[in-house]
Amino acid sequence: MIRKLAVVVLPLALSAAAPAWADDRADIDAAVTALYAPYGADAPEWDATRALHNYSKETEALIARWNKVQPVDEVTELGDFDWLCECQDWDSSAFKLTIEPHDSLVGDRVEVKARIDLGEGDGDDESRDERLLMVKEDGAWKLDDLFSESFPKGLKAALKAAIADPGAA
Repeated sequence: MIRKLAVVVLPLALSAAAPAWADDRADIDAAVTALYAPYGADAPEWDATRALHNYSKETEALIARWNKVQPVDEVTELGDFDWLCECQDWDSSAFKLTIEPHDSLVGDRVEVKARIDLGEGDGDDESRDERLLMVKEDGAWKLDDLFSESFPKGLKAALKAAIADPGAA
């Protein structure tokens, strides 16, 4: 009797989970797209993405601590470029984001791989591969950490290092 019940209940449970994951997948893709939306705007701003508060609470707290220890009279390495595009300049009319299909959730977290193209078109490869760790907080997907060429150990690790030694990073 128990085996028969498991045969019936398990497929039902799996089919019920599939639409929920599909909804999460769409919400995650929308959140990642929103992160990069300012790059396609007509008048991109240097700190546009940070101003949108699309980061997790923990990452927002690190950014706030990092902002407090920034030297007033000099630009630090971490403060010299936009973190999400890993750049200072981009062509907003040609900027492109490609989100790769991502795996299922692990609790309230998911890893998303994305490729961004800065649209510079000067013959150089102006694309970047990134891994975004997204976390669901208060019903919304937020960027918890970012791994890329500029942040091989993650944005959070770079922020912690810069907080510990403000003049070095």
